[in-house]
Amino acid sequence: MHAPLLKFRSLSFCFLTGYTQYRLFLLAGILVALMSAGLVYSAYRINQDTFYHTLEQDAEVLEKSFNSLLERSYKNMEMIATFIGSSNEVQQLFYSGKLAVEAEGGDAGGEAAQWFRQALYASVAPSWSKVQQRFDVRQLHFHLGPGSLSFLRVHSPEKYGDHMDDLRFTIVDTNKTKQPVHGFETGRVYSGLRGVVPVFAQDKNTGKDVHVGALEVGTSFHTVLDIFDRVQDVGAGVLLNRDHVDAAMWPDFIKKRFGGVIPECDCYLEAESRLGQLSSLIKMSMFDHKINEEHNHKAMIYHLDDRYYGFTLMPLIDYKGSQAGGSQLGSRVGYIAFWFDRTDAYLTYQQTKRHYLFYGVIGFVFIMLVMAVLTRLYTRHLRHQVEEKTQALLDSTEQLKTAQKVAHIGHWQWGRQSETLDCSEEVFRVFGLPIGSSMSYNAFMSQVHKDDQDEVRECFKKALMGVSCNLTHRIISHSGVVIYIRNRMQALLSETGKLDKVLGTVQDVSQQIELQLAIENKEKLYQQIFESNRAVQFLVDPDSGRIIDANSAAQNFYGYDRKSLCQMTIDQVNMLSLTELREEFAKTQAEGRDYGCYQHRLANGDIRDVEVYTGTVELGDQHYYHSIIFDVTERNQLLTQLRKAAMHDSLTGLFNRRSIDYRSEMEIGHYQRYSQKLSVIMLDIDHFKHFNDTYGHDVGDIVLKNVAQLIEAQVRSCDDVGDIVLKNVAQLIEAQVRSCDMVGRFGGEEFIVLASNTDLNSARVLAERIIESIRKHEIRLGGEDLKVTISAGVATLGESYFPEEDFFDLKDCFMQLVKHADDKLYQAKELGRDRICG
Repeated sequence: MHAPLLKFRSLSFCFLTGYTQYRLFLLAGILVALMSAGLVYSAYRINQDTFYHTLEQDAEVLEKSFNSLLERSYKNMEMIATFIGSSNEVQQLFYSGKLAVEAEGGDAGGEAAQWFRQALYASVAPSWSKVQQRFDVRQLHFHLGPGSLSFLRVHSPEKYGDHMDDLRFTIVDTNKTKQPVHGFETGRVYSGLRGVVPVFAQDKNTGKDVHVGALEVGTSFHTVLDIFDRVQDVGAGVLLNRDHVDAAMWPDFIKKRFGGVIPECDCYLEAESRLGQLSSLIKMSMFDHKINEEHNHKAMIYHLDDRYYGFTLMPLIDYKGSQAGGSQLGSRVGYIAFWFDRTDAYLTYQQTKRHYLFYGVIGFVFIMLVMAVLTRLYTRHLRHQVEEKTQALLDSTEQLKTAQKVAHIGHWQWGRQSETLDCSEEVFRVFGLPIGSSMSYNAFMSQVHKDDQDEVRECFKKALMGVSCNLTHRIISHSGVVIYIRNRMQALLSETGKLDKVLGTVQDVSQQIELQLAIENKEKLYQQIFESNRAVQFLVDPDSGRIIDANSAAQNFYGYDRKSLCQMTIDQVNMLSLTELREEFAKTQAEGRDYGCYQHRLANGDIRDVEVYTGTVELGDQHYYHSIIFDVTERNQLLTQLRKAAMHDSLTGLFNRRSIDYRSEMEIGHYQRYSQKLSVIMLDIDHFKHFNDTYGHDVGDIVLKNVAQLIEAQVRSCDDVGDIVLKNVAQLIEAQVRSCDMVGRFGGEEFIVLASNTDLNSARVLAERIIESIRKHEIRLGGEDLKVTISAGVATLGESYFPEEDFFDLKDCFMQLVKHADDKLYQAKELGRDRICG
C-alpha cells in the first residue's frame, strides 16, 4: 500500500478513534460524577446520623438519670410523711379534729375544730421546720376524707376548710384506697411533687384503728432540677401547658406566679436550673431549623451564647394522667426539658462535613485525571500501532501487559543501569510536580514524610532482593499538602535471573484514611463521654459477663483501678452469679423495667445496695451492655428504719397494735384452714397508777413523743417511774416467750402475747413463767428497790373460745378472743392480783 494512502488511512483511523474516545470519556465522566456524588452523600448522611444518634443516646441517659432522681424524691417525701404520720400524738389530734369538724357541720368546722387544728400545728411545726431545712421540702398538708378537705396546711396555717376533690387526685385516691401514692399535681396556688400516705388513729372507745385522712408532703421542681444540674452539669427545666394551669390554679396566682405565657409553646415556665436559657431555646426549637437541616430527631442542636447545646423534651405526665396509663395525648400536662453543651462535637461534625465535600471533589478530579491520562495513553498506543508498524506494536503491547500486571493507576520504573525513576504522569500529579520532571530515587525519597522514610527504604531493599513489597505511607506534595499513598513494588528479573528493573505503583488513598480517622474520632468521642460522666458506668460483654471498660466514677466507687476491673466479670462485684444475673435481666425486660436492684461488693468488702440501669450500645460491629449504677444503700437503710418505727412501740421496743393486728389475721387464718390453735395472754401491771401517784407523776394516758422529737433527743428520757416499770416488764415478758411467739404493747400498761400453735395448758405454763420472772425481779431506782407484780388472763382459740362456723371477719374473731382473755385478766385482778386466770 502506498505511503500517502497508508498515512491517510492512519489519520482517518486516529480521527475516528479519537472522536469515539471523546464520547466514551464524556459518558464515563458523567457516571464517575454520579458515583462520586453518591459516595459523598452517603458519607455525609452517615456522619450526620452518627452525630444525632450520639446526641439522642445522651438524651436517653439523661432521661433515665432524671427519672431515677425523681423516683427517689417521691420515695423521700412518702418516707417523711410516714415518719410524721406514725406519731401517736399527731394521730390522736388529727382524729379529734376530724370528729370536731363532723360535729360542727363539716368544711372548716367551728371552735373545737380550730382548737385541735392549732394543737396539731403546735405539735408538728417545730419538727417540720427542721425537716424543711434538711430535706428541702415545701408543703405539709393534712386532708380529711372522703375526697380532699383541707384541715391544716402547716406551711400556710391560715388557709383551711376548702375542698379540692376535682384537683388533688392523690389525696382522693389515698383516702379511698388507704394506700400511699405519689405524683406530680397542680393545685390552686402551686404545682409540685407530692407524696401522700394514709393516717390512722386508735378510737379509745372501741380500741380499733380508724382511718382519719391523708398526710401530704410536697416540694417543687426547683430542688430536683438544681440537684440534677449540679450532679450532671446539664441544664433542666419544666414547662406546663397553659390550658392545664388555667384549669387548675386561681387566676390571681397564675399572674403572680408566672407573669406571662411563652407564646412559642403556649405554656408557662414552671422552673429552670439556669435562669433565662430555656425560653431562648424554646423559641429556637419552634422556628430555627437551619442548624438541624430539617431532620426530625428526638434531640436537636441549637446555638446559644456562643455555644451549641443539645436540646430534648421529655413529656410530663401528672398523677391523674399516670393513673390513666399516660398513653393518651391529653395525659401530657407539659414537658421536662434538658440542654447540654455539645459545642466541640458539633464543630467537629461540621468540619467533617466540609472534609467530605472537599475530598469528594478532589476524588472526582483525580479519577477524571486518571481516566484522561489512561485515555491519552491508550490513544497514543493506538497511534504507535499504526505509525511504528509491527515492532512498535509489539513493544507497546509488551509494555501494556507489564503495566496491567503491576497496577492500573500511577506507576514508576527504576532501572539498575540508569538508577533513575521513570514515572507516569499520574505519579507526577500525586506528587504535585510538573509532568515530565526529572525524577530520581533521592528526589522521590525527599518527598516522603520524614517519619516514613526508613520504612520506605526497607521496602525498596526488599524489592531489590526480589521480594514483593506493599506499604502505605505519607508524602509531602510540591504544594506542601500531606498525602497518603499506597506504594507497591515488585522486581523484574532478566533472562539470566538477575535483577533488571523494579516496577512500582502509586495510589492516592487519602480519602480512605480520612474515613478511617473519622470512625476512630467517633469512638474517641464516645469514650470521652463515657469517661467524663460522673455516674458509675460499666461496659459489659453480654456473652461472657466480662467488664470491658469502667469509667473513673466506677473506679472510685468500687475501689479498683481500671486494669483490675477490666480483668473481672460482673459477678465478681455482684452478689448474684452470672446465671442468676441473666435470669434477673430477663425478668426486668419482661416487666418492662430498664433497671434492676442488686447488691454489689466493693474492694474493701463493703456490701452496697445499688440500682442498675442497663441498655445496649454498639461499638464497631460489637454489641455491649452499658450499665449506669446508683448507690441506694442509705435510702434502703432509712426505709428499714421507717418500717421498724411504724411497727414497734417507741417506748418499750415491743410490737405495736398495728403489728399485732396484722399477725393476728395470719394466725386466725391458720386456725380457719388447719384448725391450728392460738392462745392469747393478756397481762396488766398491778397497781400501776400507784407508782405514778407515789412519785408525783400523772402517767395516765401518756402520749408518746413524735418521731422528730425522738431523733432530736436521740433517746427518750425514762425518768418517769411508770416508763421504767413498763420497759422492765416488757423485757421480762419477751425473755420468756419463744421466737415464734409475738409480744406487744396493747395500750397503757397492758401487754399481749400471741402464742402460735399453743393449747390452753401450755399457755398457762407460759403465763405462769412470765409472772414468776417479774415477781422475782427488782427495779433499782434512786437507791430504792421497787417490786412489781403482774396479772394475766389466758384464752385459746379452739379450746376456751369457739367462733361461729364459716366466719369471715378475721379481725372481729381476734377481738373476741382478746375479750375472753381480758375477762380472765380482770378475774385475776379481783382474786387478788399477781396470778393467772384462764
